Amino acid sequence: MHCASIGVLKSYHSQLRKLVALFMDKDACLVGPIIIKRLRKFWPHQCGPKQCLLIMELEEVLEHIEMDMWEQPAFDETRKCLFKLIASIINSEHFQVCEKGLKLWDNKFLTDGCLNFQRFGEEFLEAGFTALYFKSHEHWQNNSKLKSDKLKDNKSDKKEISNCKVGEASLKILYNYKRCHMEVYEVHKTAYSKRRKALKKEQQHNNFFVLDERWAEVERLAKENRLRGAEAVV
Repeated sequence: MHCASIGVLKSYHSQLRKLVALFMDKDACLVGPIIIKRLRKFWPHQCGPKQCLLIMELEEVLEHIEMDMWEQPAFDETRKCLFKLIASIINSEHFQVCEKGLKLWDNKFLTDGCLNFQRFGEEFLEAGFTALYFKSHEHWQNNSKLKSDKLKDNKSDKKEISNCKVGEASLKILYNYKRCHMEVYEVHKTAYSKRRKALKKEQQHNNFFVLDERWAEVERLAKENRLRGAEAVV
């Protein structure tokens, strides 16, 4: 049912959500993992409107799963699957999808389980750090500035994001994790910085050779034009 096209899914999605809620009320431990894994398997990466519908369904599924259920061994794979799915949602270039993914932190499991009680925070950072850090620091819509001169003097990388809801929400979530898991946060930040520097270096290297090839083409055309001019004079 989840792999249907957006036009078809819209026609029965409200009924599907009610059906999912009924099954979740009956046995959330059994149904929850099945639905979460199925949503990830058939996640429509190329269709923003369909992703928005499925995020609504995901929110309702999370509301039905109690904290003690997440700690059961049977939910280990489900948590990893969920965290990878949320990271994928946050990483979306569709701003509505990304915003809805960030609003999932209103869910008790994510705020308590990953932040307040720090039970699964390290596990989520493993999957979601890159998406959160990119959206909060390097998203194209961010208008970033250091929050204060004091922070600047202390060489803090905390920034105030303006004119970008995605950046603001990502930054808030990310720094909540930083307070709870400072050492883990720094490990992921260092690894992220290395990857970005390597990528930028590679891009600069490739751009240099692209420009070099273009300049060689200009020289070739100029030489041909000079030869034609010389032949015309003769």
